[in-house]
Formats: sequence, C-alpha cells, structure tokens
Amino acid sequence: MARGLRYEAETETRISRRRLRRMGMLLWVVLWVWTLMSGTALAAAAPTGVRILNQEVVVLPVENQRLQFVVLTTLENRGKAAEQEIYLALPEGAEKFTPIEGWGGHEMRDGGVVERAGIGPGEKRVLAYSYLVPYEGNRPVVNYPVSYLSESVQILVPPERLAVEAKDFLTQSEVLQFNGRNLRRFTRLNLHPGEQWPLHFTLLDGKALPQQVDKSVHPSGLPVVYHDYQKGVNQAIFNILFVVVVLLLGFIGVRTSMWRAQVMSRRNAAETLRQQRETLLNRLVEVERAHRRQEISDEEYQRRRQQLEEALLPIYHLEQDGQQPLRQARD
Repeated sequence: MARGLRYEAETETRISRRRLRRMGMLLWVVLWVWTLMSGTALAAAAPTGVRILNQEVVVLPVENQRLQFVVLTTLENRGKAAEQEIYLALPEGAEKFTPIEGWGGHEMRDGGVVERAGIGPGEKRVLAYSYLVPYEGNRPVVNYPVSYLSESVQILVPPERLAVEAKDFLTQSEVLQFNGRNLRRFTRLNLHPGEQWPLHFTLLDGKALPQQVDKSVHPSGLPVVYHDYQKGVNQAIFNILFVVVVLLLGFIGVRTSMWRAQVMSRRNAAETLRQQRETLLNRLVEVERAHRRQEISDEEYQRRRQQLEEALLPIYHLEQDGQQPLRQARD
C-alpha cells in the first residue's frame, strides 16, 4: 500500500516537471517571437532621411472611366545612411503602373511600388511614372497617399475637363502650358505619410450631368475652384470692357471740348484782328482828311500814313492765315 502511494506521488511529480518544462519552452518561444517582431517594428518605424522635395501630379480623365495619374517625383536623402530601396505609395485601386524615367528594377509591394536601386546619403533621385485609378459616377474621390514627408505636392488638371478640390490647397492657383495643353495647378505643402488627403474631382467633359455637391460629405467644405475661377474671368472681362467704353467716351468728350475751344479761340482772335484793322483804317481815313484840309504838312502826312500802313500789314497777313482753318472748322 505504501509503495503504491509512493509510486503515484513520484508519477505526479514527473508529470508536473514535464509540464513546467513545456510551459518554459512555450514561454521562451513566445518571448523570442515577440523580440523578433519588436525589432522588426522598430526597424520599420526608424526615422528615414528620405524626403519628397516635390511631386508634380498631372491627372487626366481617360476612357473606360479611368483617371490617369502622371507623376514626377523628386526625392532627396538627407540622412547619413543609404536607403537600399525606395517605396512609393499608390492610391487604393491603382492599376497598370508604368515606370517612365529614372527607374532601375522595381516590384509591386503592399499596395505601392518599390524601386530597388535605392538612394545614397545626400543623393537626389527623380522618378517619373504613371498609373490608372478607376472610378464611378462623375465625382470620383481619390485618397492620395505619400510614403515620405512631402514638402510640396502639385495637382495639375485640364480646367475644361476636370475640376479638383481638397483641403489645405494654397489659395492661389496657376494656369500652365504643358505640351500645348492648358493645365491648372493647385499646390499643397507639407503632406505627411499616413495622412488622409482625399482629392475630390468633378468631370466637366459633358458626358454626364454634374451631380449636386453635398458639402456634408466633403471635409474641405470648399466650392469647386474651376467654377469660381470662370465667374471671376467673366466679371474681369466685363469690367475691362466697361473701363474701355468709359475711356473712349472721355476721350471723345475731351477732343470735342478741345475742338470747340479752338474754334472759339480762332473766332475771338479773328474778331480782335477785325476791330484792330477797322481802328487803323479809320485813323488812316482821318489822316487823309486832315491832309486834304491842309491841317498837316506833306511830311507829317507821309510819316503817319507809313506808320498806319506798317501796322495794318501784319493784321492783313494774320487774317488771311486764320481764314483757312476757320473755314475748315465751320465745314
């Protein structure tokens, strides 16, 4: 009986030790896996010196309800260590990725694309690429992601076919010429990785009637910039035409006033000359009468007559010169 009890106790002890060993092994495996995952997460979360200096994104509506994104990305590694790969995030649902310029080997990974050549410390890289984003309706919304801190993101759209609105756009936009096509450029500064930045597009090609905008579903709360811009252009053209008409009327009024003043001045001058001429002629008649009555000598008569004739001569010339312009003014 005692031996049986001792055997059972030893058996339970061995089983307990085995359980402890198994639990210890399991705990060690769990700790090892946790350490490995923590190290990987820390490595992934480690700060990188790569920045996107500028992204120029041309968005064009194409066939089969697709938006084509043509992107020119300028990157710089401001860190001290080389980055073995460059990861570029793409919008959800992006398809038909096509490298255009500056690429080495690449592969699609985690909803984005990886450029295998990497970037060295202090190096700049320029990568051009394109992809398509499918949409439904005529007001597609595309959440635009970035994989590195982006100092500047420029969205360019053809204003006659596509309008765009988004929060944190700069207040002013520009119209540029690109391959003979007008593009309106909107700029956003300081876009961070992981930040939600939806782009709200509106198709303006006339294939579908524009839907009413529900501002409650748009976090930006901004009106479509294209329509405001068009209204501003029409108002500016009207103001310019109004100013031109006012200036023309003012110019005509000034010219008319000057013409009237010239006519009146010439008439006044002619009247003054006529009065002077009449006065001198009357004095000349008086001299003639005085000479006939022998009230003055021949020498005095000749002297006065010569003085009066010399005074009359320039008056006659002035009257003859002024008659032709005065006649033209009357005509």
